[in-house]
Amino acid sequence: MSANQSATEPMFGKQEILKHLKSGGVYTVVGLPTEYVLEHNHKPAYAYRMPDGRICVREQEEMEDGRFVSLGFVEVVTAPNPRSTHLTPTEYVL
Repeated sequence: MSANQSATEPMFGKQEILKHLKSGGVYTVVGLPTEYVLEHNHKPAYAYRMPDGRICVREQEEMEDGRFVSLGFVEVVTAPNPRSTHLTPTEYVL
């Protein structure tokens, strides 16, 4: 992929849970290569949340080369708020 080439169709989606096969780390996709690029080479990139809450960015090509596998998607579980008639997100589960 050349430095100025646009992102190909992303393999992973927002809120998808990924496992890094070598480290065993589990991450949540928060941004897609159609939205993010690396500043130094302008290549499309994913943004993902680490377990400690930090956001990292990695080149699309690296994310999709087999080192990450999908564990599914984050599901927002809602519970009624006794002070409101609206449902509000309370926690995330796999």
